[in-house]
Amino acid sequence: MKLSPLPILILITSLLPSSSWSEGNKYIDAYNSMGETGFEMIDFIFKICVILLVDMADFIGISYELLNIIIFIFAQPILIVLFFILWRIEKRKNRFWEDDQDYS
Repeated sequence: MKLSPLPILILITSLLPSSSWSEGNKYIDAYNSMGETGFEMIDFIFKICVILLVDMADFIGISYELLNIIIFIFAQPILIVLFFILWRIEKRKNRFWEDDQDYS
């Protein structure tokens, strides 16, 4: 018997202090925006993240879709490039430090 996490999500969102729940069905729309992957845990975690994004967007005063674009189109690639650059800098520092240790 496969149980849907929808009742759990509705219970959790009803406990959250958010004005977006009373404004309409933003959570239900976000819940229904995703196809089932076949893995209940992945679907459940995704839907919890969507609920958090809906609340965060409501808190900031923008739409869920715009917040999604800001995070996954702009912020995530910038962070990936930034961490890659920082990793390369540290790797270069460590290489010089290891070379310096070999001559001691």
